[in-house]
Amino acid sequence: MAEKQVDVVVVGLGPGGEYAAQKLAEAGLRVVGVERALVGGECPFYGCIPSKMMIRAADSLAEARRAVTLAGEVRVVPDWSLVATRIDKQATNHWDDESHTSSHSETFTVDGTDVDPSWAVYEAHCF
Repeated sequence: MAEKQVDVVVVGLGPGGEYAAQKLAEAGLRVVGVERALVGGECPFYGCIPSKMMIRAADSLAEARRAVTLAGEVRVVPDWSLVATRIDKQATNHWDDESHTSSHSETFTVDGTDVDPSWAVYEAHCF
């Protein structure tokens, strides 16, 4: 495998690492980011973003049920599948984190040791 020179290696591409790698790359540095799970961390996939989408849906149902005191009768029928579909399409992108990475993903060797293939390795300057 050919040797590759970079300026910065960002280990962990959660929200902070992903942002740091992107900003360093935008500043012209050659950056490699290493992540063993989903790039972007838990927030976009099963943390705050999907949670907020569920809370917003619940708030909408609660608000609709209060309409009777303001404007008359309404019929509210909760449907979790609509929320789950929205989360899958808009938040998790079907659990695919490629939108957070470059199309030039690669694995490589560090100090003679192959990087574990279960870790995803991305060049941040291609984000």
